[in-house]
Amino acid sequence: MASSTSRIQVQTRIVLQAAFDGDLRILKKMAEQMDLGIAEDEEGANALHLAAHSGCLDCCKFLVEEAWIDVNSTTTKGTTPLVCAMFEGNVQVMKYLLDRGGNPRRKTPEGLTVLHAAAARGHPADIMLEDHGGTPLHAAASGGQDEAMKILLEHGADSHMALVPYGAGGSSLSLPMPMLTSTNYTVWAIKVEANLDAAGVWEAVSPADGAAVDANKNKAARAQLLGALSEDILMQVSAKKTAKEVWDSLKTRFVGADRVKAARLSTLRGEFDKLYMAETELLDDYAGKISGMAARYASLGSTLDAAAMVKKLLDTVPERLYPAVAGIEQFCDVETMAFEEALGRLKAFEERSRRCAQAGGERSDSQLLLTEQEWRACDRNGTGNSGKKKNTFDIRKVRCYNCQDYGHFSRDCTEPRKERAHLAVADVTSIRRCCDGQRGATE
Repeated sequence: MASSTSRIQVQTRIVLQAAFDGDLRILKKMAEQMDLGIAEDEEGANALHLAAHSGCLDCCKFLVEEAWIDVNSTTTKGTTPLVCAMFEGNVQVMKYLLDRGGNPRRKTPEGLTVLHAAAARGHPADIMLEDHGGTPLHAAASGGQDEAMKILLEHGADSHMALVPYGAGGSSLSLPMPMLTSTNYTVWAIKVEANLDAAGVWEAVSPADGAAVDANKNKAARAQLLGALSEDILMQVSAKKTAKEVWDSLKTRFVGADRVKAARLSTLRGEFDKLYMAETELLDDYAGKISGMAARYASLGSTLDAAAMVKKLLDTVPERLYPAVAGIEQFCDVETMAFEEALGRLKAFEERSRRCAQAGGERSDSQLLLTEQEWRACDRNGTGNSGKKKNTFDIRKVRCYNCQDYGHFSRDCTEPRKERAHLAVADVTSIRRCCDGQRGATE
């Protein structure tokens, strides 16, 4: 057994050395004695990895077509033969492996694709992560790999995939970088800022006062920014040497200088003041308009606080939502209320009103915090907070919404009918007074 193991080890060394030396004759001879696919070094590199590294095209063809070694086989570090060829600039071997099914999008554990390897040939993985964390196509401009990049792109490599390292273990996350157009700067800026922040390089774009910017982070941020630009915009900012200069240049172009920014902000305030919800408009759609206004304010260096957004929402909804607005203003602190909470309360009221309408409710003036039917049910079966039966229900404390007198419901009123809003502060007061009276009777 020991003799057999020793023989395999010797054969493995011969195969790997022949592949590294590009000796096709020895490889063919060894193929008659063993399966070349099992010959690997301590890091999992096989004969195809070494042949791709050395640039021996004939050896690669033999190993793939006759020895049946997988073109996408990986080492313990996740390196493929395609990456080996790319590191050494062996373009013909790389093209052959791609034609035979090599995957240009496959990533190593460090998050590197072949496209990144082409962009930074010969650099260690950690340097490539730091220096070329953005779109590798633009990083390749300084790497002298034009021919290799062209071949990769022809075989489906993604030129807009950004590499974002995360975690202490050196793992990575690929995030698509949005492309900037003439009309999407606000949304583009939000997404790009989030991506750069996730990559840990946003500080290179917006450094703290007096803080020095790390050179590698600046390179990574600049590469990602350039990768998110179309060719015409890219050529206008390509001379900028820092990520901050690129960002500021784009901001000036699409947002404008201070004087232009002030004019745009004034126009935006006018648009916000004129914003009203249409009778047939959905609450979510209208809320989206208000949130969009807040984002536009932020892009101009101003803010639209939650209180202003809540006030705008409550002041501009259609009449069908007035009861909910009155209840919110009566029982909630709208100055500290979150915009999402106000929207949620309105949606809850609208949903309840819709269910009542579908159930064939009698009249809109009975769609209150407690309906007339609920009051009568309380009179028959009412229970307090303690769960005990109440002894009485005092009809004298009920207020008519038609004549404003106490002692009867509006359906029993003998006065002429009057048009009224669905809910008023006085109505709420009468409801609370009646509730207090019932609690006293229970106690």
